[in-house]
Amino acid sequence: MPHVPDAPAAGAGMRSALVTRGLKPTDINPDEMDDVIMRLFKELRKQLSIMEAKTAADLEPVDRERHARILASLERTMERLVKLEAGRAAARKSKVTANDGSGGRKALEARIDRILAIEFEKAAAERTDR
Repeated sequence: MPHVPDAPAAGAGMRSALVTRGLKPTDINPDEMDDVIMRLFKELRKQLSIMEAKTAADLEPVDRERHARILASLERTMERLVKLEAGRAAARKSKVTANDGSGGRKALEARIDRILAIEFEKAAAERTDR
């Protein structure tokens, strides 16, 4: 998987908001999702440490507003990602439940029984032919 830098490229335009409408849990690579979440956590930590390092006297009202906007944006993005991850977890759980059901097991057992019956018939026919 290619490494994606933490900072956007110089001259990169504004990115559109993260939209999850129409996105299925299987459309996202889990490793990429983990990388994005970790990048967001790093950015959140960075912004919090910048804000904590400055005292109230150091901050201008413009700085406070800018920090508040950045943190609000990160919070919204994290909420969306958490919602998406919950959907992915539910999809994984439903796949396990569907594959673990007794109907699939019974069908497999029936298929094995049929194969065994055919093999035993072949073995019995070979013995009588000798």
